[in-house]
Amino acid sequence: MGKLLETRTFLDFLKAKGKSKLVTVNYKDSVEKAIRLMMENKYSQLPIIKKEKVVGVISYESVTNALFNFLGSKMKPPSKFRVEDLMEKAPMFSSEDDLLNLLDTLANRSFVLVRNGNRVTDIITSYDALQYFRECDPSS
Repeated sequence: MGKLLETRTFLDFLKAKGKSKLVTVNYKDSVEKAIRLMMENKYSQLPIIKKEKVVGVISYESVTNALFNFLGSKMKPPSKFRVEDLMEKAPMFSSEDDLLNLLDTLANRSFVLVRNGNRVTDIITSYDALQYFRECDPSS
């Protein structure tokens, strides 16, 4: 398996994953809209767009943390939350990056954003990585 990893690049990983349309949400959109989009697409996070540029990510984790912090506090009610209120930074990779660096990041984060030049084109999740290696397994 070590030799397989040494010869694989992030670009190989992306090609194996296949193309899907990147679903995004505007930074001024309601959190309700973001959650609806995540549920409809079975995603656990969405890139946040501001003036056609990705500025962060909203995830189920950031939504859950905000709701937990709201309980017993004087924060504004969750129904007033905007996507920008729950935005978190996301690790970025390009297609030329080493696959091992991506895997190191996925060990601590559940996803990374993929950029091509200055444009974000995809999200890779820890589940995507698991599926990729299942398909690479010579015993299956």
